[in-house]
Amino acid sequence: MSHPPPKKRGTARKPDFLPLIADVFAECGYRRATTATLAKRCGVRENELYRIWPNKKSMFLDAIGFIFESVASSWAESIEQKTDITAAQQLIDSQLHHRGDSRLHRIIFSGLNEVDDPDICRALRDLYLNFHKMISDYVRKHRQQHQLQSSLSDDTISWMMIGIGSIFDIQQELGQGTLDQRRKQLGQAANATLNIR
Repeated sequence: MSHPPPKKRGTARKPDFLPLIADVFAECGYRRATTATLAKRCGVRENELYRIWPNKKSMFLDAIGFIFESVASSWAESIEQKTDITAAQQLIDSQLHHRGDSRLHRIIFSGLNEVDDPDICRALRDLYLNFHKMISDYVRKHRQQHQLQSSLSDDTISWMMIGIGSIFDIQQELGQGTLDQRRKQLGQAANATLNIR
């Protein structure tokens, strides 16, 4: 007779809760999200969350880290699907079709209101530096493979791509232009910086 697997307890449940917690912070922002709301979304009592995180700020910091993990994982899956184009090209293609789907950028926007807190400021800075490092690597490899010359450095192009992605998110939040118009703008920017059509 087989027995059901034991229930996860404490920190073992963190990976299960983190997407749900990130979703609440994306919906409510840092200040409006309450531990009661976070617990309800996770289907537990507040004290269950406090066994994993000491406070709401710790939950928010992990939600910021979850953004990078989630996006990096999504990008890796997209890149593995097509081997006939560079990782940079696949990344742009993925962003043209899925940019902002998860709404995780709202956590970043909420966090920008909290940069007076050194921990939140550091987490956001690390998030952007991690994205920059990854994108810069994709850009460098793409430019080497296609022997592209530019007066712009890989670092500059990477920051431009991050900036363009942020503008895309802002436009989406404000309902500015259609999705097709925003995709066209992103595609034009990619072509201008990486010669990707």
